[in-house]
Amino acid sequence: MMHFQTMPSSLRRLRCAGLLVAAVLAGCVTTPEQDPTVQKLSELEGRLLRIERVLTNQSLLEMSQRLEAAQAETRTLRGQLEEVQHAGQRSQDQQRELYS
Repeated sequence: MMHFQTMPSSLRRLRCAGLLVAAVLAGCVTTPEQDPTVQKLSELEGRLLRIERVLTNQSLLEMSQRLEAAQAETRTLRGQLEEVQHAGQRSQDQQRELYS
């Protein structure tokens, strides 16, 4: 390999230009951890995921509460239905007694 000083001037300029381009390009290359835009986007994505989880949990809680209310109403209606059926049976029994 030739020493830098023994190279022809055109080759020296070309080598310097190559080193300069490499240095500039090396300065442009950033990792995602170093890029503030990427960092901010990652933070926002994390926050969005947490918000979606909270909303999902709230929706599930609301659905669970609605289900419990519907089940309670169903139990009440079944109780009322049993009372009506029992009253109807008593009426039929009374009518049979009166008829006989």
